[in-house]
Amino acid sequence: GKVVATAETDANGDFIFQPKTEKDLHYTERDAGNTFTYTISEKAKAGYTPDDKNPTKVVVSVSDSRSGKLTVTAQYPNAGAYYDESNKEDPTPLYNNTYAASGSLKLSGKKVVEGRALDKDFKFQLTEVDEDGNPIADKQPLTATSDHTKNGAFEFTAIDYHKDAQRDDTGYHTYQLTEISQYPGYTLDQTSFKNLLKVYVEDVGDGTLQVSQIKDSGSREVLSSGSEKAQYTYFFGEVKNIYHAAGSITLKGHKTVNGSALAAGEKFDFELKDKNEKV
Repeated sequence: GKVVATAETDANGDFIFQPKTEKDLHYTERDAGNTFTYTISEKAKAGYTPDDKNPTKVVVSVSDSRSGKLTVTAQYPNAGAYYDESNKEDPTPLYNNTYAASGSLKLSGKKVVEGRALDKDFKFQLTEVDEDGNPIADKQPLTATSDHTKNGAFEFTAIDYHKDAQRDDTGYHTYQLTEISQYPGYTLDQTSFKNLLKVYVEDVGDGTLQVSQIKDSGSREVLSSGSEKAQYTYFFGEVKNIYHAAGSITLKGHKTVNGSALAAGEKFDFELKDKNEKV
């Protein structure tokens, strides 16, 4: 139907409709004895879910007491609740909203090996830790495995953040990346990557949670987001292992002499040379 008035809440949540024209919500003696039906609808706002009484039906009754002033009253037949339940003469319907916000963070990296071709898959663990580096008890670690057929890429399941009446994940979070695979001959180069990521999760007020990286300087930098809103990503970089293999061989022989037995204590000396004739 036609919009005859609009309203905006104040700091206390109260709102009063302002007529679109001088004739809207104004009545004359010709309207006495009649009722007028309107509908109050709350405009959609991201992150906010209105209660099931939106829209609300309003029935306005007009009567003339012959005093030169019309009596105009409003009733709300399907209102779920009232702001002041004791005020029956001038009821004010209560509109309750439920707010919820969400976001996510997906962490990934790449495995590289120095000293030989990458032909193994490596397993990694992601743990949320406190300020002292201790694992947070109620946070289950995530695991991911690199794929040597995909250049060593690995990716953890997305971490979901929520803010609602039951849960609030906003604030600081620190994640520690650990390689848990152990192969003989492979040594992790701890200097090849930064194994700690500190982020700040913030509610931007539109139903989404924004994720920023905390830099060493303490400043915040919003992380890259995917094609979907509030889906952020972070790349740990290349996690390098150095491969080293060592081995040795013992070469030996047996000496005999044709035509004579070896004299007691008699010795024969041998040399082993490489391809360059070096002993």
